Amino acid sequence: MYPRHHIEELQSLRGIAALMVAISHISSIYALPSGLRITIDSVCNAHACVIVFFVLSGYVLTGSLVRRGLSWPRVKAFYLGRLFRLFPALWVASAFSALFLLLYPQLTIRPAMSFWFYLFLHPFPSLTQSILAALAIDKSLIMPVWTVFIELMGSAIVPIMVTLALAKARFFIWIVVGMGLASYLLAHTPHRLDSLSYMFDFALGVWLASRRWQFFSSRSLPQLLGAAFVLIFFRFAYFAIRKGHPTPLFFGYDDPVPMLIEGLAAFLLVGALASEHGRIRALRSRWAISLGNVSYSLYLIHFPVAILLAKILSRVFSNETNAIAATAVLMAAGLTISFGLASSIYRFVELPSIALGKRVSRQLVLSRAPMNV
Repeated sequence: MYPRHHIEELQSLRGIAALMVAISHISSIYALPSGLRITIDSVCNAHACVIVFFVLSGYVLTGSLVRRGLSWPRVKAFYLGRLFRLFPALWVASAFSALFLLLYPQLTIRPAMSFWFYLFLHPFPSLTQSILAALAIDKSLIMPVWTVFIELMGSAIVPIMVTLALAKARFFIWIVVGMGLASYLLAHTPHRLDSLSYMFDFALGVWLASRRWQFFSSRSLPQLLGAAFVLIFFRFAYFAIRKGHPTPLFFGYDDPVPMLIEGLAAFLLVGALASEHGRIRALRSRWAISLGNVSYSLYLIHFPVAILLAKILSRVFSNETNAIAATAVLMAAGLTISFGLASSIYRFVELPSIALGKRVSRQLVLSRAPMNV
């Protein structure tokens, strides 16, 4: 299934996934009643959305590499383009977060915060932490920056996987199987090493994009619905069965079984949407495509905005304020401001930096091209 140059449904899917992550995070700030927390977690699986990001990246980056070629100068240009794509928006979002922490350094929130949110309510970072945050290593400024670190790791190995997938198609199948096994074994290893477990999702995206799949040649609605259902509900159902009752998803984030199942479901979902039968009018709407365009900036900026607003609202709320009402106010204000900032970052940072990256990459390729004599 060789990727078309631009598939609007996939762009919209990225936007929906980013929105679901934002809703999950913002709704997790206050200590909500257990029943409501369980209800939100049952339909808003942030981890599955992250898996979708990685499979999408593997798929889209494979198409980019196949179109530009796999010569070493072009691969170096690809790497350079990824740096221009990922870092400028991260730096701007980190600067916003640092400014928010500088202006509002307090570490108390009213009404009562959840234990999950308490883990990510940091003071102003040190110089070392700020530098590491700018390199997508430290989470003091942008909590979900760990996924950007994984995105960088995946981008580094995708050219190697694409080369193997195109040259040794059958052998690459065993590589994917081996990476799935490694993903299972690495899931509970120490921090950073467990990041390697997500390389399986990039491999699935590469595998999907590097061959033609008869499975996706027919009508795709059953695959779409089935994959979406698994992505939304499997993790919740898995832990409910294991524990004997429904429970919030504040634990087991790196459990290998739902990680692998979500990766395979994301593979099916992306494949169905990328096929000629995967055209869905709602995902081709202007609203959905716009959401996809700002998805990266929305993903980066929503949590610093939510923290800032929670601190500001603490001047209005009290410990007796209803957590559900507080969450509704925070959600409405947080998403509105996050969308505004994300749109600005996309327009004034992402687009110019992507364009600059393309120009620099093009110059790199041309400077290495043999001269005609």
